[in-house]
Amino acid sequence: MIRGIYTAASGMVSQEIYNEVRTNNIANIDTVGFKEDTPTFKSFFPYEIYRSNKKEFSPIGKLNMGAELDKIYTNFNMGIIRETKNPLDLAIGGDGFFVISTKGGELYTRAGNFTLSSNGELVTPDGLKVQGRNGNIVIDGENVNIGEDGSVVVDGEEIDKIKIVNFKDKNLLKKMGNNMFKYVGKNNPVTPKEYTVKQGFLEYPNVNIVKEMVSLLEASRAYETNQKVFKLQDESLSRAITELGRVG
Repeated sequence: MIRGIYTAASGMVSQEIYNEVRTNNIANIDTVGFKEDTPTFKSFFPYEIYRSNKKEFSPIGKLNMGAELDKIYTNFNMGIIRETKNPLDLAIGGDGFFVISTKGGELYTRAGNFTLSSNGELVTPDGLKVQGRNGNIVIDGENVNIGEDGSVVVDGEEIDKIKIVNFKDKNLLKKMGNNMFKYVGKNNPVTPKEYTVKQGFLEYPNVNIVKEMVSLLEASRAYETNQKVFKLQDESLSRAITELGRVG
């Protein structure tokens, strides 16, 4: 009975985590460059069950003590690209990430809602500097045109090219908040073979709101089921203790 309580409780905790991740996806349905997350779970403390027959034992399967979070996977599929007509809004068609300079090193993002700092540098809404192939991109002029290859042309003169990178294993990208990713792998980023930079466009989340709502409903029902099992196990344990106490 105690084992059943632990198992049901772990199921409730798992569904709470699942609910939090899915709710966060929905909360970011309008966040530029956001990528949806999907949690996966695994059983813990599994052990083999044997059938005993005349001192002979044969395995009949595994008994698990419950479930726990395994990993949260990020879906890097491209989201919907919408036109904004803002010349400093950029979207990447295909694979790749913008490179952002920070005090802690380079971060990467698909959110291209950029602006200009007081020094004329191309920056994120938080003031972090967008990187070109020659470093920080400084725009000193009126007319800004950014080509599909990322070339930055100001008043008819090319000053730099937007730095776009990609990764062989995107599972090694860790979310850092504000739609930024940090690469925790050992291999260096590579230049994507095929990509286009779209000026005056933004990439919106790849979140399917219908799928997320269905997932929340399923998680709610699974939580209620585990809650009922927990309650039944608790009541059974309480009766057992009470009855054994009376026998004694």
